Amino acid sequence: MKRWLSLLVIVVGVLLILTTAVLATTAWGSILRIGHMGSDALIAHMAASGVFVTLVPIAAIIIPRWARRNRFSAADSARGPLRLAGLLFWLWLAASWITMATMLSSMVQNLGTTGLITMLSIHRWSGAITVITLVLLTVAGIATRRWREVPAE
Repeated sequence: MKRWLSLLVIVVGVLLILTTAVLATTAWGSILRIGHMGSDALIAHMAASGVFVTLVPIAAIIIPRWARRNRFSAADSARGPLRLAGLLFWLWLAASWITMATMLSSMVQNLGTTGLITMLSIHRWSGAITVITLVLLTVAGIATRRWREVPAE
């Protein structure tokens, strides 16, 4: 069971990284190029967002369970990269939920133009935080793995 959970964490993690890369590229690429999203970039962004919305709740369930099963103790989490990785995971998860919630709430008809513009602004900033924390979480995960492989003195 532990091996399957570890494999699932790796698959979900890789898919999240790839999906987030597509989302960031389609969003920032078209915004920097033409000032807004449209056409093929918007279609690709919408398609990738469906995968992202599916993977985030899965990651929210399996990653903490995986960490517990791999015996990341409180003593380990109080030191070095593990503490940073845990903090980054929860920050990434919060930013991801906010990013998803802003677009889902934008589908409600009573927000009006001002409300939609506000939701778009929050979506862009929380999306940027999601991407940055995922990059930092990936680096911290690599550092944590190397840190845990080094024998204690």
